[in-house]
This record gives sequence, C-alpha cells and structure tokens, in this order.
Amino acid sequence: MERYTELVSRLPPSTLYHYTGNAAALEILTRGELWATNIHFLNDSSEFKHALELLKQEIDTRLSTSKNQQEHDALLEMSKESSLVSGVNVVTASFSEQRDDLSQWRGYGNGSGVAIGFAADRLRSIAHAQNFVLAPCIYKDTEHLGLINELIDDALPKYLNTQIEQARKTPHLMPRVIMYAPLIKNGKFSAEAEWRLTSRAIPCGLDNYKFRAGQSTLIPYYAFPIVENHHSIVTEVVCGPTPHQDLAQSAIKSLLIKLDIEAEVSPTAIPFRNW
Repeated sequence: MERYTELVSRLPPSTLYHYTGNAAALEILTRGELWATNIHFLNDSSEFKHALELLKQEIDTRLSTSKNQQEHDALLEMSKESSLVSGVNVVTASFSEQRDDLSQWRGYGNGSGVAIGFAADRLRSIAHAQNFVLAPCIYKDTEHLGLINELIDDALPKYLNTQIEQARKTPHLMPRVIMYAPLIKNGKFSAEAEWRLTSRAIPCGLDNYKFRAGQSTLIPYYAFPIVENHHSIVTEVVCGPTPHQDLAQSAIKSLLIKLDIEAEVSPTAIPFRNW
C-alpha cells in the first residue's frame, strides 16, 4: 500500500475551500456540520464507477494471462467481490485548493454561492477522529493504473493464502476498493485541485448518518462536524459572483457574528455574470 500511504500522508495547504450554494452554506454554518454525501448519490456518480471499471479491466487482463489455477481462481473471486461495492455505505465531501475558481463557481455555486474556507490541519484532525481520510484526488491515467494495480497486488496474497470459501466470508478486496476508488478522478477536472474527505464503510444506523430529500430520491449523508473544542474551523468565506455583492458580504458577516465564528469575508475577484 505504498502509493496509497504516500497519498493519504500528504499534508494539505493551510486552507481548503468547499464551494456550495447559499442554502447549503446556511445549513453548514448554522449547524456546524458538513454533509458528506453517500458516494453512490453524488451528482456525478460516474466518478466512483470509473475506478471500479479500471479495477475490473485490470483483473480481466490478469485473468486472460494467468496460467496458475490458484491465482486464476483468486482473481475470479476478486472480480465477483468488486461488483458488491455498489451496496456499501461510503460518504465523501469535496474541497479545493483553489480559493476563487471560475469553473467551480459555475459548477457548484450556481452564480450565487460561497466558497467556505476551512483550516485544513484542524479538518484533518477531525477526520482522523471520525475515522475518515482527507487526501488529494489523482488525475493522471498512469497514477490511476498504478494505484489500481497496487490494490490488486495487495489483496491477491490474501486470497492465495486463504481457501476461496473462506475468502467469500471475509472480503479482502472491498475494504481496499473503498479506500482507493474515491481518490481516482477524471483528468479533465484536474484544475479543481480537489481534496476529498472520505469515510470507510459505515453502518446506516449511526446517529450522524442521515437523509435529505433530493429531486428524485432520498439522499443519504453523514453529518460531519466542523467544530473542534467548541470552535468552528471555518476561517474564511468567499462570496461568489452576484449582482448584489455588498449585500451578500453583509449578510454573511452578520451570520458569522450571530454564530460567533471568527472568519474573514471577501468577494470573488472573477468578473463572471450569469444573471
């Protein structure tokens, strides 16, 4: 797990930003929690599927060239197990290194949102305490394949050293897929410089595992705390493009005062208009 360990050990920049609309920002700041969405219910569900497709391709390639029956059986069991990941509860929340980015205002702020800046070291500390991981996404195809092959190489000996019937009772691949897959992202989104806060597999009975209404389904999420020692870890709020920039900043400043959150409030410097 050398590649994965190196990835999750990387230190984030001092501040990470979460782009969101005004309604969600109000909930985040008022409740002192971030909604980490079940990864299967993200707006772009293809992100997680991309990693699973790469995994299946690599396993199939090895199956086609394997001349060892025991290894062949192990790879076949791994392939079957990989198809079960879609039923696992894994939640994630996204952040960016970019403080004021046009593509993210368009994609997430909807022309009227904010970028909430979090103290990354404190975010990382809370993540560890909640058994979450905070790590950067990787965008290069070569890095994707390197991580996927490491995943397979790490899990394969567990199947070779275990009877297949026993392996079915104790999945070895799935926990690794859950760890690796959320960090693999299409290279077209590399400008976002995304970091992800990701859980392990979690039971839906947890108090913090909740549901909200989506347009077509209920959406499961985890209420991730953004308060440490009774203090918010929000350090800045950047107000996105809006025809009422002065009012937007004034409202955010008033809300922060009401909530006793000490954070800078500033406007976007990007001349983007969609009104």
